[in-house]
Amino acid sequence: MMSVDFFVLGRPVPQGSMRAILSKTTHQIIMPTPPKLKAWRRTIAKAARPCFDIPFNAPVSLRCTFYLKPPQALPSWRRWPDKMPDLDKLVRAVDDALTGIAFDDDKRVVLIEARKIWGVREGVEISVRPLEQAEPQQVPLGV
Repeated sequence: MMSVDFFVLGRPVPQGSMRAILSKTTHQIIMPTPPKLKAWRRTIAKAARPCFDIPFNAPVSLRCTFYLKPPQALPSWRRWPDKMPDLDKLVRAVDDALTGIAFDDDKRVVLIEARKIWGVREGVEISVRPLEQAEPQQVPLGV
């Protein structure tokens, strides 16, 4: 099967670290999601829905290229967006947004390729590809 590729226009928002808050009345842990993150995940989900008939229920690879707007005063030596947001947190937001749409569970993602680059338009290019059912390559320990 071929990969499913699509682009989501908008400012990428990272999925921050979880903070647990203990409720005084119910004694449950509540983890609030920032409004910008909720909106970004909804935008990703809306773009993904038409691309998938049913979620994959087998191992998949997830490739994300995040396009970030360069600062106005970008020094010529600064070729990479090596400041905030963190790449791994950007990927987590995409992964969570695609769960139930591109794949039935985020445990299905066994290979991730991701990068941040400067772009004219902000957004993320996403590719989800089912992996062959062949045996994964094994690397002997100690090599």
